[in-house]
Amino acid sequence: MMFKNSNNYSFSAGLLPGYLLGIAGLFVFVWREIDPWGWPDLDMATYYASVEKPGMIINDFFTSCFGDSNGRAIFGLLTAWPIHLGLDWYKTLYLWMLINSAALPVALYLGLQSSTPGRNNVSAFVYFIFIAIAIVNPGRVSQLTVAWWSGWGTYFHPSVFSISLISLGVCALGAGRIGWKVLGSILAFLSALVHPAYSLGGVIFFTIMLGLSREKPRAIILICSVFLGLVFVKIFSDSGALSVDEYFQYFSWLHPEHYIPSRFVAMGSFPWHVPFFLLNLIFFGSGVALYLMKKKSASLIAFCFFAVYFSAVVSQYLFVEKYPVSTTLLLISPVRFTAFGYWMSAVCIALVLIEFRNRINNLPSHYLSAAGQFKLNFMSGKIFKPYGYIYSAIFIFLSAALGVTGFLHLKAPQDLIDSNKQELLDWIVVNTDPASEIASGGFLPVEIPLITGRGTYHGNGFPFEDRCLRENYVRYVNIRGVPTGKAGRMNSSKFYAGLNVSDFMKMSPRPDWVVMDRESPGAVRSMSIQQPAFENEKFLVFEVDR
Repeated sequence: MMFKNSNNYSFSAGLLPGYLLGIAGLFVFVWREIDPWGWPDLDMATYYASVEKPGMIINDFFTSCFGDSNGRAIFGLLTAWPIHLGLDWYKTLYLWMLINSAALPVALYLGLQSSTPGRNNVSAFVYFIFIAIAIVNPGRVSQLTVAWWSGWGTYFHPSVFSISLISLGVCALGAGRIGWKVLGSILAFLSALVHPAYSLGGVIFFTIMLGLSREKPRAIILICSVFLGLVFVKIFSDSGALSVDEYFQYFSWLHPEHYIPSRFVAMGSFPWHVPFFLLNLIFFGSGVALYLMKKKSASLIAFCFFAVYFSAVVSQYLFVEKYPVSTTLLLISPVRFTAFGYWMSAVCIALVLIEFRNRINNLPSHYLSAAGQFKLNFMSGKIFKPYGYIYSAIFIFLSAALGVTGFLHLKAPQDLIDSNKQELLDWIVVNTDPASEIASGGFLPVEIPLITGRGTYHGNGFPFEDRCLRENYVRYVNIRGVPTGKAGRMNSSKFYAGLNVSDFMKMSPRPDWVVMDRESPGAVRSMSIQQPAFENEKFLVFEVDR
């Protein structure tokens, strides 16, 4: 575990702060009570349930769309192995969330520090603080994102795993030994398989730093490894089979808050323009400051960050919303690159502070307090002997202990469903055919297939397979309507609440059953048409006559 890059930076010493961040991230995740029914943690849950119990879910639209050419198929294949070892679908997801909580902080710390030109204890300190903030207050970091594209998260999603893989790959590529370089290439390749768009964003992010810091060979290997992965994905995926107009239709009507700049939705209480311009100000301001300090290479990094980050949103507006001309560009969506904005700001601040520190290095040591010296030396690992294997062993032991603790206190997902929902699910199991398809709007879209085995008409995931997009769009409009305005699909719950059982009878395809909130206008009208097959304090269920 002890290796050095071409600039003789000892990563065995630098491992310690990264491992501390990993343990902290894992501890916070285990300590916090998670919502087992929250998206995107269950984005692929029905796929894992199908692997666990083949034939359990026999008529769920989203699950049926998870074929070999699905955009998530490779990620699913790489992460489903714990099920074959005896874990159920939920414990498998929880295991990967544990791994991500520990791996992402370590990967980002090592990746950022290893690719920063002039890296020293100052840059290490900056990255430590930025990652610590993300661990302690992830919501605040999310508020700095554009259109919900985030570069941090302890949830189960291929995007964050792709960031971990490419960050570790960049670090390993900086090692002196050929074995580490091979490992780095493999990790970068895997990042492209896991999430092509995020790996491409990671390549741009790290290549800017490496290419302008005299580490071009490392940048070239990184680019080639990811490019090979993207080619592999292209060969085995059917993405790109539809027309530009069809892709635009799905992105603009199904996910406008993600893809359409005029309808972006921010995570915080302020508009998305606020974090966008704030980060651009940091990039541009850092570039000017570094240029005035005669650090041209470092200033170029900051200016490149500004140019790429700004153009990501501009090109999204021009070539995705206004003038969609390329299916590839639509699928990649340049705005995804903004997910790295938080980490680009950390790099810019680190570069500025590195130069400030270099300028005071000639001052007598008594000008720096003993506490300040200790903190900075701790960040670079100078007060510890470089026993990388020992650090790694301790990290693995503590991570395993925390992971076991998490599993011992993990509640079954069924135990976290309220009584009204559980009563409804029990009724569905007893009184409906296993091949039934149930429309539920925003109610129980994931719980229905995972607990009852029945299919959900729409709502438990986005089918990342072109053959399903047309029908997915029809189902979406049937029960959610055509979203309009800047709120996008956020108003879809109102549309569903207004539907009555007669409306469902006219749909094509039609669900077998429909679940309604008993206080909704549609439910009130439905009761004048037919008696509900099930009712409790919260829900009504009607059969849709064929």
